Amino acid sequence: MRLHTARPASVMATRLLRRSHGQARREIILPTGAPSPASMDPIVAAGDITGDGKTDFFARVGTELWALIGYHEAIISSATRLTATLWDERDIVTGGDVTGDGVADLIYRTDPDAILRLRKGITNASGSGVDLNSPASGANSADGTAS
Repeated sequence: MRLHTARPASVMATRLLRRSHGQARREIILPTGAPSPASMDPIVAAGDITGDGKTDFFARVGTELWALIGYHEAIISSATRLTATLWDERDIVTGGDVTGDGVADLIYRTDPDAILRLRKGITNASGSGVDLNSPASGANSADGTAS
C-alpha cells in the first residue's frame, strides 16, 4: 500500500499498480495537512474506530500519534494528530475493540522496557465510536491511567 498526501481535486484519481505476482494495489490519497507517508512508522489498521463504517488507522510519526480516519475508495477523509509527544518511545501494536465493550482501544509497547500497555477507549459524544482523546492519553482513557 502506498500513501500519498492529497492533491488538488483535479488530480485525485487513484491509479492501480500491479505487483509482479499479479495482485493489484492502490495508491491511497491522504488529506491536506496529513504527515508525509514516508514519516509514518508504523501504520496500523484499527478497523472502524469512529463508527462511520470506514476503516481507520493509527500511525506514529516521530514523537506524534496520528489517527487516519475514514478510508474509502483509496481516500482517507481526515488525519488528526492525537498527541505530539512520547510516541518515539512506543510501538503501536494494534487498535480496535480488544476489551469487548464495543469501543476501540489501543495496545502499544514501550521502549526500552518492552512492556505491553492498554489504553481503554471511551465512547464519543454521538455514541457511535471512540473519543479520539481516550487512546491519545492515559489520563483520558477509560481506566484513567497515565501510562
